[in-house]
Amino acid sequence: MLTVSKDVDGKCGKVDLPIQDILYMSYDRWKERVIIHTFHGVFYQVGTLKFWETLLNNSGCNFLNVDRSNSINMEKVVLMNSVFRVAYFSHDISKDSPKCQIAIRRYEEVAQTLNFFNPNIVFVT
Repeated sequence: MLTVSKDVDGKCGKVDLPIQDILYMSYDRWKERVIIHTFHGVFYQVGTLKFWETLLNNSGCNFLNVDRSNSINMEKVVLMNSVFRVAYFSHDISKDSPKCQIAIRRYEEVAQTLNFFNPNIVFVT
């Protein structure tokens, strides 16, 4: 479990979020918060993206930094789009589907790492 907040200021109190529900994490420098993305919405945590990625990886998780402000849960990626350089977490893609942008310069490295980690990931062009 990870203790997070449903709002950026913590006014709604704490929520215990199962770590396995995390799709990806991003850092919002204007809000100065790590945003935890799940299928059930977004949650907020203080600290840096690097701190949370390191902590979770040293706790048995598999997060991968894919650009300056995004880290994906490699266990949750099911589809990669090489044209838009996006990781998806569901095969049913719509405009509201959770997705994570990957840095242009890191896409090939990320794709190779994900393909090695999970050969069942679908790559579309």
